[in-house]
Amino acid sequence: LISGDRKQLGKALLNLIINGLDAVGSHGQIEINAQKDTLVSRERSVEGIRIDVRDSEPGIDREVFPHIFDPF
Repeated sequence: LISGDRKQLGKALLNLIINGLDAVGSHGQIEINAQKDTLVSRERSVEGIRIDVRDSEPGIDREVFPHIFDPF
């Protein structure tokens, strides 16, 4: 669950899409789904929007994965 400034969340989603477009190239696909959803925990339930983003690329190589947050 993320709550925050609408403009900043929009920028984050746009950056995610742009990065995905860079990764998939001209023949890949990006799928974006949005739907109303309810997050239920022991203390409460919160209504919001669930956004799923998927692309058609294979992902990060296993040997690179441990270093994805290393500065470059």
